[in-house]
Amino acid sequence: MKKILAIVAVVITVLTLLTLLLDLPGKVKRAYATVTKSPPAVQTKALFGNQEAFSMSPISDDSTQGYSDFLWPAVYEFHNVSDTDVAIQDIVNILPPVQAGDHQIRLVATDDPDRIVTLYQSFEDLTAEVEAGTTERLPISVRAGSKLYVKVYVTYHIRDGDRAMFCDPQSRCYRLLALALGAPVGARDDVPCIRKSFETRVDFVNYRSKRTKQEAILLIPGCKLNLEKLLEGFVKEESQS
Repeated sequence: MKKILAIVAVVITVLTLLTLLLDLPGKVKRAYATVTKSPPAVQTKALFGNQEAFSMSPISDDSTQGYSDFLWPAVYEFHNVSDTDVAIQDIVNILPPVQAGDHQIRLVATDDPDRIVTLYQSFEDLTAEVEAGTTERLPISVRAGSKLYVKVYVTYHIRDGDRAMFCDPQSRCYRLLALALGAPVGARDDVPCIRKSFETRVDFVNYRSKRTKQEAILLIPGCKLNLEKLLEGFVKEESQS
Protein backbone atom coordinates (compact mmCIF):
# COMPACT_ATOMS: atom_id res chain seq x y z
CA MET A 1 0.00 0.00 0.00
CA LYS A 2 2.82 2.41 0.90
CA LYS A 3 4.52 1.57 -2.39
CA ILE A 4 1.35 2.40 -4.35
CA LEU A 5 0.96 5.71 -2.52
CA ALA A 6 4.59 6.55 -3.24
CA ILE A 7 4.09 5.83 -6.95
CA VAL A 8 0.93 8.00 -7.01
CA ALA A 9 2.83 10.82 -5.31
CA VAL A 10 5.63 10.58 -7.88
CA VAL A 11 3.11 10.63 -10.77
CA ILE A 12 1.37 13.71 -9.33
CA THR A 13 4.71 15.46 -8.92
CA VAL A 14 5.74 14.66 -12.50
CA LEU A 15 2.38 15.87 -13.88
CA THR A 16 2.65 19.10 -11.87
CA LEU A 17 6.15 19.74 -13.19
CA LEU A 18 5.00 19.05 -16.76
CA THR A 19 2.10 21.52 -16.35
CA LEU A 20 4.44 24.19 -15.03
CA LEU A 21 6.90 23.60 -17.86
CA LEU A 22 4.17 23.73 -20.52
CA ASP A 23 2.86 27.02 -19.10
CA LEU A 24 6.35 28.49 -18.68
CA PRO A 25 6.57 30.22 -22.11
CA GLY A 26 3.27 32.03 -21.46
CA LYS A 27 4.35 33.10 -17.98
CA VAL A 28 7.71 34.30 -19.26
CA LYS A 29 5.98 36.27 -22.02
CA ARG A 30 3.55 37.92 -19.59
CA ALA A 31 6.34 38.70 -17.12
CA TYR A 32 8.48 40.23 -19.88
CA ALA A 33 5.58 42.38 -21.11
CA THR A 34 4.95 43.65 -17.59
CA VAL A 35 8.60 44.41 -16.90
CA THR A 36 9.18 46.20 -20.21
CA LYS A 37 5.69 47.73 -20.13
CA SER A 38 5.11 46.80 -23.78
CA PRO A 39 1.52 47.57 -24.86
CA PRO A 40 -0.75 44.53 -24.46
CA ALA A 41 -2.34 42.72 -27.41
CA VAL A 42 -5.54 44.75 -27.37
CA GLN A 43 -6.90 45.98 -30.71
CA THR A 44 -8.63 49.38 -30.65
CA LYS A 45 -11.08 50.42 -33.36
CA ALA A 46 -13.12 53.62 -33.40
CA LEU A 47 -16.38 52.54 -35.02
CA PHE A 48 -16.54 54.21 -38.43
CA GLY A 49 -20.28 54.92 -38.66
CA ASN A 50 -21.35 54.77 -35.01
CA GLN A 51 -19.80 57.88 -33.49
CA GLU A 52 -22.18 60.08 -31.53
CA ALA A 53 -22.46 63.80 -32.21
CA PHE A 54 -20.39 66.38 -30.37
CA SER A 55 -22.22 68.63 -27.93
CA MET A 56 -21.26 71.93 -26.36
CA SER A 57 -20.52 71.87 -22.65
CA PRO A 58 -22.52 74.40 -20.60
CA ILE A 59 -19.47 74.80 -18.35
CA SER A 60 -16.82 77.35 -19.29
CA ASP A 61 -13.40 78.21 -17.87
CA ASP A 62 -14.31 81.87 -18.35
CA SER A 63 -18.04 82.56 -18.76
CA THR A 64 -17.32 86.23 -19.56
CA GLN A 65 -15.66 85.17 -22.82
CA GLY A 66 -18.14 82.45 -23.79
CA TYR A 67 -17.87 78.70 -24.19
CA SER A 68 -14.78 76.62 -24.78
CA ASP A 69 -15.51 72.93 -24.15
CA PHE A 70 -17.12 70.22 -26.30
CA LEU A 71 -18.17 66.72 -25.26
CA TRP A 72 -17.31 63.89 -27.67
CA PRO A 73 -18.96 60.54 -26.81
CA ALA A 74 -16.51 58.47 -28.89
CA VAL A 75 -17.39 54.83 -29.55
CA TYR A 76 -14.85 51.98 -29.80
CA GLU A 77 -14.49 48.25 -30.16
CA PHE A 78 -11.75 46.75 -27.98
CA HIS A 79 -10.61 43.22 -28.82
CA ASN A 80 -8.31 41.60 -26.27
CA VAL A 81 -6.50 38.89 -28.25
CA SER A 82 -4.14 38.10 -25.36
CA ASP A 83 -4.52 35.33 -22.78
CA THR A 84 -4.87 37.65 -19.80
CA ASP A 85 -7.34 40.31 -18.70
CA VAL A 86 -6.23 43.89 -19.44
CA ALA A 87 -7.27 47.06 -17.58
CA ILE A 88 -7.72 50.33 -19.48
CA GLN A 89 -6.90 53.51 -17.57
CA ASP A 90 -7.76 56.21 -20.12
CA ILE A 91 -8.91 56.70 -23.73
CA VAL A 92 -8.51 59.92 -25.73
CA ASN A 93 -8.46 60.90 -29.39
CA ILE A 94 -5.58 62.93 -30.80
CA LEU A 95 -6.35 65.08 -33.83
CA PRO A 96 -3.86 66.88 -36.07
CA PRO A 97 -3.78 70.69 -35.99
CA VAL A 98 -5.57 72.67 -38.70
CA GLN A 99 -4.02 75.72 -40.33
CA ALA A 100 -6.49 78.61 -40.59
CA GLY A 101 -4.72 81.67 -41.97
CA ASP A 102 -2.02 82.59 -39.45
CA HIS A 103 -3.60 80.41 -36.78
CA GLN A 104 -2.95 76.76 -36.00
CA ILE A 105 -5.95 75.41 -34.14
CA ARG A 106 -6.55 71.98 -32.72
CA LEU A 107 -8.94 70.02 -30.54
CA VAL A 108 -7.28 68.92 -27.29
CA ALA A 109 -8.64 66.51 -24.67
CA THR A 110 -8.90 67.75 -21.09
CA ASP A 111 -7.34 65.70 -18.30
CA ASP A 112 -9.80 63.69 -16.23
CA PRO A 113 -8.69 60.72 -14.08
CA ASP A 114 -12.30 59.65 -13.56
CA ARG A 115 -13.90 59.58 -17.02
CA ILE A 116 -17.40 58.15 -17.46
CA VAL A 117 -17.90 55.28 -19.93
CA THR A 118 -20.81 53.14 -21.08
CA LEU A 119 -19.99 49.47 -21.68
CA TYR A 120 -21.71 47.13 -24.14
CA GLN A 121 -21.03 43.41 -24.35
CA SER A 122 -21.92 43.17 -28.06
CA PHE A 123 -22.40 45.31 -31.15
CA GLU A 124 -26.10 44.42 -31.03
CA ASP A 125 -26.33 45.90 -27.53
CA LEU A 126 -24.58 49.05 -28.74
CA THR A 127 -26.99 49.60 -31.62
CA ALA A 128 -30.17 48.47 -29.83
CA GLU A 129 -33.10 50.90 -29.74
CA VAL A 130 -33.41 50.38 -25.99
CA GLU A 131 -30.32 51.35 -23.97
CA ALA A 132 -28.47 48.11 -23.10
CA GLY A 133 -25.20 49.48 -21.73
CA THR A 134 -23.91 49.87 -18.20
CA THR A 135 -22.36 53.12 -17.00
CA GLU A 136 -19.05 52.96 -15.14
CA ARG A 137 -15.91 55.01 -14.59
CA LEU A 138 -12.42 54.29 -15.83
CA PRO A 139 -10.44 52.11 -15.34
CA ILE A 140 -12.28 49.19 -16.97
CA SER A 141 -11.24 45.62 -17.68
CA VAL A 142 -11.34 43.75 -21.01
CA ARG A 143 -11.43 40.00 -20.46
CA ALA A 144 -8.90 37.78 -22.21
CA GLY A 145 -10.07 36.70 -25.67
CA SER A 146 -13.15 38.95 -25.61
CA LYS A 147 -14.54 42.04 -27.33
CA LEU A 148 -15.93 45.02 -25.46
CA TYR A 149 -17.75 48.00 -26.96
CA VAL A 150 -17.12 51.25 -25.11
CA LYS A 151 -18.54 54.75 -25.33
CA VAL A 152 -16.24 57.16 -23.52
CA TYR A 153 -17.25 60.71 -22.68
CA VAL A 154 -14.27 63.02 -23.12
CA THR A 155 -14.32 66.81 -22.97
CA TYR A 156 -12.21 68.64 -25.55
CA HIS A 157 -11.35 72.31 -25.92
CA ILE A 158 -10.07 74.26 -28.90
CA ARG A 159 -6.66 75.89 -28.76
CA ASP A 160 -4.88 78.35 -30.99
CA GLY A 161 -1.30 77.39 -30.21
CA ASP A 162 -1.15 77.63 -26.41
CA ARG A 163 -4.20 79.91 -26.13
CA ALA A 164 -7.67 78.58 -25.32
CA MET A 165 -10.35 79.74 -27.74
CA PHE A 166 -13.82 80.85 -26.63
CA CYS A 167 -17.00 81.31 -28.62
CA ASP A 168 -20.57 82.55 -28.34
CA PRO A 169 -23.36 82.01 -29.43
CA GLN A 170 -23.84 78.26 -29.89
CA SER A 171 -24.08 78.38 -33.70
CA ARG A 172 -20.71 80.14 -33.88
CA CYS A 173 -19.20 77.57 -31.50
CA TYR A 174 -20.17 74.68 -33.74
CA ARG A 175 -18.66 76.47 -36.74
CA LEU A 176 -15.44 76.90 -34.78
CA LEU A 177 -15.56 73.19 -33.90
CA ALA A 178 -16.04 72.31 -37.56
CA LEU A 179 -13.02 74.45 -38.45
CA ALA A 180 -10.89 72.72 -35.77
CA LEU A 181 -11.92 69.34 -37.20
CA GLY A 182 -10.89 70.39 -40.70
CA ALA A 183 -14.38 70.66 -42.19
CA PRO A 184 -14.85 73.16 -45.02
CA VAL A 185 -16.49 76.20 -43.45
CA GLY A 186 -17.72 78.90 -45.79
CA ALA A 187 -19.78 82.04 -45.48
CA ARG A 188 -23.02 80.05 -45.27
CA ASP A 189 -24.18 78.29 -42.13
CA ASP A 190 -24.13 74.87 -43.81
CA VAL A 191 -21.37 72.63 -42.43
CA PRO A 192 -20.85 69.10 -43.80
CA CYS A 193 -20.44 66.05 -41.61
CA ILE A 194 -16.88 64.87 -42.17
CA ARG A 195 -14.82 61.72 -42.52
CA LYS A 196 -11.78 62.28 -40.33
CA SER A 197 -8.48 60.51 -39.69
CA PHE A 198 -7.06 60.71 -36.17
CA GLU A 199 -5.27 58.65 -33.53
CA THR A 200 -6.59 57.05 -30.37
CA ARG A 201 -4.31 56.83 -27.35
CA VAL A 202 -5.16 54.10 -24.85
CA ASP A 203 -3.46 54.11 -21.45
CA PHE A 204 -3.27 50.70 -19.80
CA VAL A 205 -2.73 49.73 -16.17
CA ASN A 206 0.79 48.27 -15.77
CA TYR A 207 1.57 48.62 -19.49
CA ARG A 208 2.83 51.30 -21.83
CA SER A 209 0.26 53.39 -23.72
CA LYS A 210 -0.64 52.51 -27.28
CA ARG A 211 -1.66 54.72 -30.22
CA THR A 212 -3.83 53.45 -33.06
CA LYS A 213 -4.67 55.17 -36.35
CA GLN A 214 -8.41 55.62 -36.86
CA GLU A 215 -10.93 56.93 -39.36
CA ALA A 216 -14.57 57.70 -38.65
CA ILE A 217 -17.51 59.88 -39.58
CA LEU A 218 -17.67 62.78 -37.12
CA LEU A 219 -20.99 64.48 -36.45
CA ILE A 220 -21.32 68.16 -35.60
CA PRO A 221 -24.83 69.28 -34.58
CA GLY A 222 -26.62 70.55 -37.68
CA CYS A 223 -24.07 69.17 -40.15
CA LYS A 224 -25.24 68.05 -43.58
CA LEU A 225 -24.90 64.28 -44.03
CA ASN A 226 -23.79 63.09 -47.48
CA LEU A 227 -23.52 59.34 -46.92
CA GLU A 228 -22.55 58.53 -50.50
CA LYS A 229 -19.51 60.77 -50.25
CA LEU A 230 -18.62 59.76 -46.69
CA LEU A 231 -18.80 56.03 -47.46
CA GLU A 232 -16.79 56.34 -50.67
CA GLY A 233 -14.13 53.64 -50.64
CA PHE A 234 -15.07 52.45 -47.13
CA VAL A 235 -16.84 49.23 -48.20
CA LYS A 236 -13.85 48.29 -50.36
CA GLU A 237 -11.41 49.01 -47.53
CA GLU A 238 -13.45 46.92 -45.08
CA SER A 239 -13.59 43.95 -47.45
CA GLN A 240 -9.81 44.03 -47.87
CA SER A 241 -9.08 44.26 -44.13
